[in-house]
Amino acid sequence: MPYHPKACFVLYSVSCLLDAVDGQAARALGQTSKFGAVLDMVTDRCTTACLLCFLASVYPAYSLVFMGLITLDFSSHYIHMYSSLATGSSSHKTVTQDVSRILWYYYNDSRTLFVFCFANELFFVCLYLNYYWTSPVFSSIPIPTSLLTSDLAIAHPKLIGGLVQAVKNVTWPQVVALLTFPICAGKQIINGVQFWKASKILVGVDLAERQAAREAKALNTRGR
Repeated sequence: MPYHPKACFVLYSVSCLLDAVDGQAARALGQTSKFGAVLDMVTDRCTTACLLCFLASVYPAYSLVFMGLITLDFSSHYIHMYSSLATGSSSHKTVTQDVSRILWYYYNDSRTLFVFCFANELFFVCLYLNYYWTSPVFSSIPIPTSLLTSDLAIAHPKLIGGLVQAVKNVTWPQVVALLTFPICAGKQIINGVQFWKASKILVGVDLAERQAAREAKALNTRGR
């Protein structure tokens, strides 16, 4: 990863694309299984975690942010999967509207799921490429003279000059990262909702089991 960014980018991208179609292929071939569903989620979490660990090393100022993202990603998906198994659900993607409209729409609309997952991974990949890519996108595009001589530029020369310089130096990974950041942020919100809702489900399961145990104990006491 630190020595072959181009190869890493290609392999990681291929992995993400295959992940987008493996579930559909399994359903089309009639080869779906609980093991496959869990394995798919585990491999997804591991690949993302590896990338985030590397980003934490090359962007040390944001290492706590990346570690927090890893923690949220693992914990929210693990507890969601466990709550699905505890309630006897056939799939972790089986979410009803009464549990969460956000999760229901996220898991039941394949296009929404693809967009959020793809943009989330693409944002992190762009941060990875940004560490190596230094060629500006707009360096050869001339700045309009009207902009430099406008009243705004005359009134705020440092502001306009800074913006012009920033635009001329921006790279394409930075552009794509800016475009995908809102969706990536939305994905983290979904992870948070997923963690919260799954926690409530597991608490409900615990309460129901304890209530059933108390009732069974009361029946045994009466029987004596």
